[in-house]
Amino acid sequence: PVGSWYNVTILVKMDFKELQQVDPRLLNHMRLLHSLVTSALQPMASTVHHLHSAPGNASTTVSRLLLGLPRPLPVADVSTLLGDIAKRVYEVISVQVQDVNECFYEELNACSGRELCANLEGSYWCVCHQEAPATSPRKLNLEWEDCPPVSDYVVLNVTSDSFQVSWRLNSTQNHTFHVRVYRGMELLRSARTQSQALAVAGLEAGVLYRVKTSYQGCGADVSTTLTIKTKYVLEKLDFQS
Repeated sequence: PVGSWYNVTILVKMDFKELQQVDPRLLNHMRLLHSLVTSALQPMASTVHHLHSAPGNASTTVSRLLLGLPRPLPVADVSTLLGDIAKRVYEVISVQVQDVNECFYEELNACSGRELCANLEGSYWCVCHQEAPATSPRKLNLEWEDCPPVSDYVVLNVTSDSFQVSWRLNSTQNHTFHVRVYRGMELLRSARTQSQALAVAGLEAGVLYRVKTSYQGCGADVSTTLTIKTKYVLEKLDFQS
């Protein structure tokens, strides 16, 4: 049984219109994404649902998936496992993993009518609430503070030595974001910003990077991680003798 849900966004080097010409219903594309994700997560039994594919920027295709796992894992761990796809598959530019708030969807949680649903990273918690009236909404989201998840976390303008990341936070409060760039386990960059975008330059070509963006909320670190591969550089050959 599935107990934890995640949103996965995969950016591939394929023009969406060209993809539709060779695969009008995107069936082969969906099968390929399913195979890449499930194989990267083995031996865990995973469930993958294709939600939507659309044109990206600069002749790319963005595909959004719903991933189900039998047990909760931190978003960073799932991102690390799926980030290997970008390392192995040349056409994959980036893989992003975000937590799904199971409390927003009746189909994804099993809290009873007299329980409050509290979202956790990779899972949820049903809290007994004796005072809740029988006519109260079936699913309630328990929030102690304003700490929504980081959403719409995307990569833009990927070159051989730079890229830009942007995100959105549906919050009424001002937050300072901590952005960290890793190569493997090595921390390369660390920056704090109150804007919802950051450009990263001075990188190496054809290298896989992991970008973690977080902020402090609800007494914890609310974060999301994106795996990005910079473009390869084709060296010019000198044919002059």
